[in-house]
Amino acid sequence: MAIDKTRALRVAAPARHADEPGNWGPADPAVTAKIMPPPLENLRARGLISIEQYKAAQEIERVFHWVTAGLRTRTIDLDHVRGTASTGADPLQAAYSARYRPWADWLNGRAVAQPDVNQMARVLRSVDEEGLLRLAAGAADRRAPQRHRYHPKTLQFVIEFVIDDRTIETIARDEKHDHRTVKRALLDGLTLYAEIAGWLRRAA
Repeated sequence: MAIDKTRALRVAAPARHADEPGNWGPADPAVTAKIMPPPLENLRARGLISIEQYKAAQEIERVFHWVTAGLRTRTIDLDHVRGTASTGADPLQAAYSARYRPWADWLNGRAVAQPDVNQMARVLRSVDEEGLLRLAAGAADRRAPQRHRYHPKTLQFVIEFVIDDRTIETIARDEKHDHRTVKRALLDGLTLYAEIAGWLRRAA
C-alpha cells in the first residue's frame, strides 16, 4: 500500500505550539528587528524612562553618530573640539564639548574638564571677571557627580542599548548580569547625562 508522504512527515514532525517562546513571531532575527520597536522606544512606551532620560538618550545617539561620521570623513582633534562651543557653533559640536565628552570622560574614570574661563569671557562679553568665576565654579560643581555611584560598565551599557539597539535582557545575558542591574546602570547613565546638561537637578 502506498504511503502518504505528506502525512508521514506531518506525523514525524513535532507539533509547534503558539505558547512556546521559540514560536513567537518570525524566526528570522532580521525580520524581528524590523517589526519590533527599538529598545529605547519600547522603554519609553512602557513608561520606564523619564522625559529627561529619553532626551539624554536621543542626544547621545545624535552626538555619537556625528563623532563617528567625522572620524570616517576627516581627521578631527577631539581634544581640540572640547571647550570650543560658542555662539554660532555647530549644535552637535556644542553638545559634544559641553555634555557628551564630560559625561563619557566621567564614566570612563577620566578627570572631567573644568570650564575654560577665557573661552567663557569671549562668549559672555557682558559678564565681569567675578561673574565669570562664579559661573565657572557653578559649572564645575554641576559636572562633579559621585563616580562610585555608577556601575563600571555604565558607559558600555548605554552605548549598546542606545546605539546598537540591544535590549536590556540581551546585554544582561551576555554580561552574565541580572537584568535589573543592567537596567539600573542604564538609567543611572542617562540620568547623569541629563544632570550634566542641566535638565535635571542632581540629588544631594
